[in-house]
Amino acid sequence: MKKYLKVFLLLIIISVLLFSCEELIKPEVSVLYITSDGTAAPTVKIGETEFSNLANGVTSSPLTFEAGDYDVVINGINKGQVSLTQFGSFLVIVEGTGVVTPSYSFELYSEE
Repeated sequence: MKKYLKVFLLLIIISVLLFSCEELIKPEVSVLYITSDGTAAPTVKIGETEFSNLANGVTSSPLTFEAGDYDVVINGINKGQVSLTQFGSFLVIVEGTGVVTPSYSFELYSEE
């Protein structure tokens, strides 16, 4: 009986620790906007979370997400999806080209 009690107490302790560290488990995402030709900075949405006021060469503050797949929308145009995993810290690099007809692309990087 004592053996089962020890295992049960250990499971309770592990559960409490996991719930207290919940914010650390969720992925964080930052956005870096870069352009070499002065293309206007876009508005970037990942899922329903919007990153605005981006500046060339400046990384945004990280925001916390739930793990999962999210659409990336740049200036109202869906550019594809990203998959965010638990315990991850991610950087989305958005590149702007074409001052007259702006065009944007993105890549997802895992920061380790």
